[in-house]
Amino acid sequence: MDGIENAQTKLAWAQAHLKLLDLEIEKFLQSGPYTLTAGDDLEHERYVLRFTLLEVPVHISLIAGDAIYNMRSSLDQLVWSLARLKGIPERTAFPILDGPVLTRDKLRSFNNSLKDVPQGAICEIAALQPHHRGADYKKHPLWRLNEICNLDKHRRIPANGSASVLHFPNLVPGEEKTVLKIDVTETGYIISAPIALKHKLELHDKMQFAIHFGGDISGISESHGSLVNIYKFIAESVLPRFEGFFPS
Repeated sequence: MDGIENAQTKLAWAQAHLKLLDLEIEKFLQSGPYTLTAGDDLEHERYVLRFTLLEVPVHISLIAGDAIYNMRSSLDQLVWSLARLKGIPERTAFPILDGPVLTRDKLRSFNNSLKDVPQGAICEIAALQPHHRGADYKKHPLWRLNEICNLDKHRRIPANGSASVLHFPNLVPGEEKTVLKIDVTETGYIISAPIALKHKLELHDKMQFAIHFGGDISGISESHGSLVNIYKFIAESVLPRFEGFFPS
């Protein structure tokens, strides 16, 4: 298979993994991603709710990694196919330049990655670079994809659960600060109120829960939804730019 179909097929495989990822996240959420215990702390005269977040299953991280790798690979295969129009490609890659400032070394790496790629396609790739967003380059879909893909190359992508407690219906505005005490722990939250006001902590709704990939020392954090948005950016804003370079 030659032409842009290489990249499109790889991206379609990424989409399949994103759909599987959505299903597995939903299974985990339905199974109950946290535990809740409640009771009186007589020593301190407080009523205490303890939310403990459960560890996200390893296979969810692995599926996310597969989706991310295939998205990044679709870009590299695009460049390989563009260079293949001229001959047998060597050491091609879709360059994603880091940072808002273009240095001589970055430009050299950019050009080396695109040997034998048509000049018009090189211009399109240059126009897609994150540095065009200036100080906001880290918000660019391609920068985020490249960053989290590099993380996945060296270790399993961390999957971190995060949660927020829905409002307590018996609290009146302002009492969140005067009545509640909220402590964040390594595994969840501890929320307490004076025992005399325990009715204020009555819960009618479940806790909202989300999974984020990355988010530790990597400095990158993506949800399933944001990974889907990266996929859509490649499918709708990147690959279509290059269809005209290939014979129909």
